[in-house]
Amino acid sequence: EKKRQAEIARQKALEEERKRQAEIARQKAIEEEKKRQEELARRRAEEEKRRKEKEELDRQIDSHYAKALQGDAYSQYCIGWYYFNGVGVTKSYEEAFSWFEKSAKGGCAEGMEKLGDCYYEGKGVSRNFSLANKWYTKAAKLQNK
Repeated sequence: EKKRQAEIARQKALEEERKRQAEIARQKAIEEEKKRQEELARRRAEEEKRRKEKEELDRQIDSHYAKALQGDAYSQYCIGWYYFNGVGVTKSYEEAFSWFEKSAKGGCAEGMEKLGDCYYEGKGVSRNFSLANKWYTKAAKLQNK
């Protein structure tokens, strides 16, 4: 009888241990699923943030582009900057140079300075230190007024 009771007690202890292990595994699975859901939510929030930032950038580019086409020198500089840095558009030093040139000729100091950079660095145009100096000087005079 003692052997049978000991065996029953052992079986009960094993069953309790299995239940405890199953509960631990269940809690671990719940925690892992919670972490997975939190990571998904974080990724979705990041994607939404990037989407909104891209939409805002696209709006800014469109606005500057419309103004640039109407002759706004600062907007022409901005469009040049977008092309120079490849922000929101495909990077193109040649396209950037073209917009910086329009901006500089329109009287924008920032455009003059970036046009000078293009000539100095030979980006979008052949390197020409004389023209770089000319545009840097014009920009400096305009900024000092």
